[in-house]
Amino acid sequence: MPNPGWGGGDGYRNFFIGDTIGILRLGYQSGAIDAVPLVYGYSAWWHACYVGHPEPFRSDREAKRMLSDALCVINGLEGYDHQVEDYYLKIALRESELLWIEFEDSPERMGYFRANSISFGSPEKASKLSKKQFIIKKSQSSVSRDKLQNINEHLIESENAYPGERQEAISRLHAKYYTSMSDINPEVIAATPPDIHSGNFPGPKVTFSGSPIATLLTHIYYENSMQLIKYVDEEGMVHESGKDADNYQSFGSWNENLGAFYDCAYTRNRSLIMLSNYGLEKKVNKGIAFFDKWMMYYPRSYPDLQLGDKPVPGHASVIANTPYVYFDKLRHLGWNTRYTTRDFGNPENDGHGFLMLSRYRAWLKQGRSKQWVSQRWEAINEAAEYIPWCLENPDLSFSEHGLLYNESEGGMQQQSMYCDYLCYLGLLAYAEMAETAGKADKSERWSKVAKGLFSAMEAYYPTRIEPWGDVWDPAKNGMFLYINSTLAPAVIGMDYYGYNVMNLLPEDWVQRTRNTYHMQLTRCRPEFAASAGMGYGQCYITQTGLLLDEMEDVDKMVEWLARLCFTPRLDHPYRVPEGATISADGLTWRRWGDLGNLYQMGDVVHTLHLMLGIDDINPDQLILMPRLSGHIDRMKVEEWPTRYKSNGISVLENLSMEMSMDREKGEILFSLESSQAIDEGKIRLGPLPPETQGVQLLKNGEPIQFEQIQSGDSQWLWVQIGGEKTTQYNFKVKYQ
Repeated sequence: MPNPGWGGGDGYRNFFIGDTIGILRLGYQSGAIDAVPLVYGYSAWWHACYVGHPEPFRSDREAKRMLSDALCVINGLEGYDHQVEDYYLKIALRESELLWIEFEDSPERMGYFRANSISFGSPEKASKLSKKQFIIKKSQSSVSRDKLQNINEHLIESENAYPGERQEAISRLHAKYYTSMSDINPEVIAATPPDIHSGNFPGPKVTFSGSPIATLLTHIYYENSMQLIKYVDEEGMVHESGKDADNYQSFGSWNENLGAFYDCAYTRNRSLIMLSNYGLEKKVNKGIAFFDKWMMYYPRSYPDLQLGDKPVPGHASVIANTPYVYFDKLRHLGWNTRYTTRDFGNPENDGHGFLMLSRYRAWLKQGRSKQWVSQRWEAINEAAEYIPWCLENPDLSFSEHGLLYNESEGGMQQQSMYCDYLCYLGLLAYAEMAETAGKADKSERWSKVAKGLFSAMEAYYPTRIEPWGDVWDPAKNGMFLYINSTLAPAVIGMDYYGYNVMNLLPEDWVQRTRNTYHMQLTRCRPEFAASAGMGYGQCYITQTGLLLDEMEDVDKMVEWLARLCFTPRLDHPYRVPEGATISADGLTWRRWGDLGNLYQMGDVVHTLHLMLGIDDINPDQLILMPRLSGHIDRMKVEEWPTRYKSNGISVLENLSMEMSMDREKGEILFSLESSQAIDEGKIRLGPLPPETQGVQLLKNGEPIQFEQIQSGDSQWLWVQIGGEKTTQYNFKVKYQ
């Protein structure tokens, strides 16, 4: 295979067209030695992995012509065909007698080159080979005389082993199907029109201005936000793939219109939180109803389904609408399970927690009403009660240490902080909802279970790893390659606590998460890139950098995020891939996996929402915490549905804001416009350099009081707003 699963930046294992995997040397009686480079796309080609992902070369004539211009591997053009013959190289030798052949493997790349047989046009030349240097195996097949005549135009000249025209053809292929650093410029981006833009997007308008990265972020916002909306259908099913999504594997080739997970509704799902941010109430409620129906499938199927002679508690399975796929199919393909009964389905505890937080976010955005909770109480109660049921029935759930047991990627046959923390937050959220609904006994019970789960997490999940010290144990967490699931207190915590989460967690949790973040940065390849699984990799590490206010790191991580979503010469050039594969030198990358995969796409959008910083989780205080990377000079938001209080009444009204930063002049301009007067709010402005001494803050032209703080690697200014009749605010910061 030309790359590991989910992509990534392992240069030893990743291969691109144009990569050299070794050298074939030919030694002659005359003393001449010719070196034929074994280059993918010229003298080497993929076979097994190419069969499953044949595009574009199977159906695109122009692409096939380009490959023909470069490739001298006989039968390589048709290598996607299961029935294709063996691959061959035809090498035209010098007139001098051939004495020896050597293969030199590249130690910098995984694998080696193998020749099954060698044949010669003149049999007497074979006798001159040294058997110590090369063993000739009898060929199991032969090439016909007619075919040899037809392939002469693709032969390799020993004396001119890698001619310029072949190198140029390789370069053209490389440039067409991969993205490189040279593409990150205004001209290429301007020549790559987005599918979705402010004019055809039905939600809030967002513009980032500044470097080419800022422009990319704008296009990425619109393209992928639109897909999130489309993925919830009229019945409320939340599709994990687009209906006709291409699937990229191999060396950058793909399977066209596969829609790999279109029929699957995975419960590890944050997209409904994003749609709540956009105020899309109907879409969100349909999605919640869909997941609630499948959660309640278990208890409603009693007595056909049962555990311990009792109804199976309602819970999230890995794929909501296919509850037995792991037990019925995947366990027979090597996915281990301790469960011996089919009736429990395939519990997904991190998915369970995510869906709890999705309901909570919908409730917040829709006004925190008692009616909203009462209408959905059966499902809300069932979801919350599942967690104490697991803890109280370890013989059925395999719970240990006061924690949950897991069998999916969120925790492979073990306890996992990623899963437990999600369910802990879900219980806190549901305790609030129960209290609002007048269910004081349930609120108290769920708060108590959450407190016990918190204590168990504190006892079981911390560890010491030098040189970082006190960290969250990677061995007891979700197994998403980079294991950035260890950053859950930050990246998942913001779904409950908001964008100021690091000031709301216990101090030891904040420091432990900060230490873990620095440990996780060392897993990035290249530096600050975590492209294997965009959501779990690049987004989790970037979100944590943002929440910790490590803005120098953020500049580099946001740049990688934008690059990896940009493919200027392929369809949907700004759509988020499931993962991305980065070349050994870090200068080239390509898509991997399901294009527009829901979780990965949703978390890229989530990262952009975090950068905007519109936090309306607290009903009594609107918080605005924009965090602009160094690539962005100006950010503008229009028509963002925001929940806040005006004259003591909770309202959902559009908010607009604009922020510009002139870092050379030491100036920040910030403006805010709301539809109604805001009772109470806080705005954080920055980042300012850590060495900043003198600061002046003007509100509507007049100096005002502010709080100046150090957070992460920067300084920031907090200012209070509200309690006035105005709906417009203008701030100017001068610093030095």
